Amino acid sequence: MMEEWEKDLEKLLETVAIAIETVADEVTETLEFVLESLEDEIFQAIEDLSRLIWFGEVQDTPLEDEEVSFEEYRSTFKSEPTLRNHPACVDCCNYHGESYGGNFFVCAMHPYGWDDENCPDWEQGAKKPQWDEPVDH
Repeated sequence: MMEEWEKDLEKLLETVAIAIETVADEVTETLEFVLESLEDEIFQAIEDLSRLIWFGEVQDTPLEDEEVSFEEYRSTFKSEPTLRNHPACVDCCNYHGESYGGNFFVCAMHPYGWDDENCPDWEQGAKKPQWDEPVDH
């Protein structure tokens, strides 16, 4: 038969186990929250780096607490073709030039763009730009 001190020790160990489980759950929740926050920041950093590599510029995106229309926010992920970046797309009406989830979409026929200056699907769109001047649509 168990002594009184053994019963007390058993209760104490059960209490400690419950406390450790509670702390572990709280730490897990906190880590999940921090990782989700970091994921958003990492995504934005990758988006900015991609823009810098592909277009030589980084456009500011609106802060989360700013009141911004969808079109204004969407425009931060849009880029126009130049003679240096996507030269086959300059003046083409099929050019899309927007980023979705970090993936830049050039056009429906050639999502990643065309390799040289003579795209077989090119169709007249807007004026010819000067070197690195965006095309106005």
